[in-house]
Amino acid sequence: MSFLEVKNLHKSFGGTQVLKGIDFSLQKGDVVSVIGSSGSGKTTLLRCLNFLELADMGSVCVHGEEIFNATKKYADRDLRENRLHFGLVFQGFNLFPQYTALKNVRLPLDIQTGERLKNARKARKSGKDPAGAAEKEKISVLRKIRAWLAENKACAEERKRAFADNALKAEKLLRDVGLGEKMNNYPCELSGGQCQRVAIARALALEPEILCFDEPTSALDPELTGEVLRVIRSLKSPDRAMIIVTHEMQFAAEISDRIIFMADGVIEEAGTPQQIFREPKSEKLKAFLRNYAENR
Repeated sequence: MSFLEVKNLHKSFGGTQVLKGIDFSLQKGDVVSVIGSSGSGKTTLLRCLNFLELADMGSVCVHGEEIFNATKKYADRDLRENRLHFGLVFQGFNLFPQYTALKNVRLPLDIQTGERLKNARKARKSGKDPAGAAEKEKISVLRKIRAWLAENKACAEERKRAFADNALKAEKLLRDVGLGEKMNNYPCELSGGQCQRVAIARALALEPEILCFDEPTSALDPELTGEVLRVIRSLKSPDRAMIIVTHEMQFAAEISDRIIFMADGVIEEAGTPQQIFREPKSEKLKAFLRNYAENR
């Protein structure tokens, strides 16, 4: 059974078909690079996988469980839950300029913690004091006040511990991407490569099983590209899969288990790096590689 399975994914914007039936699968630990010319549908594919766009047709399964089917309606809460399987590093960083590097990485953790604590408190209330129970048991007002104060103190302590743990985790992630000394810097005080490494740390914060990169070096000067690619190499792990949309052909050849070449909204050819770069079959792929070589 495949870890991730994408079947017959279609997506249109107005009258323009961007994805015209995408099928592929991967296993945990796989690194798949997606290459192709601008407008071939690469970014739209990543956005559909992360449910930032909803496909018009097709399905997505993780661990054999269908987490998206275009024929079904999904509440926002369900989409947020399913999105946790994926982490996306955007081409343009998408950091919050008013927050430090540490706060940018902490933010998804803090939001998730806040929702978890809120839901836990609701569950405790609904189970502890069903309608009419207080009157039936004739609980005194004083006892109810004491119980309320004790519960609120316990909740405050739990909240404090949880958010402190988030700070420690965010600090570790920033150290892991080589930014231990930049935690309190704002995005405007960081280089493009450093901003992208903050974005990578943020994507890792919720421990996604599938990490997606949308041309992670395209917004960087050439001298900054290497530092980001080194971090991405270090993330290859048997515990996660990675899907990398990239225009760095050498990097794709080095890191990938498989390469997907997209053209005109379809997967034109797929195979190992050796097959794609040394033994291409599709005329469109051959033309793409020739054009890439000529413009380097």
